[in-house]
Amino acid sequence: MPPLLPQPGDPRSFAGHTVRVTKLRVIVRCLVTFAIGCLMVVLAIRFGEALWRAVTS
Repeated sequence: MPPLLPQPGDPRSFAGHTVRVTKLRVIVRCLVTFAIGCLMVVLAIRFGEALWRAVTS
């Protein structure tokens, strides 16, 4: 009885699909991290401006 899952050397292997999914997850994780970082910078600038106005007025 042949194995149910393809072996690593088998041309029907899912290895290429797994690599693509892994790369996609890494790219998505990087984009999400970058977006969160940008949001934190914008919030820090806004908070700094509000603090500056409160101190100087």
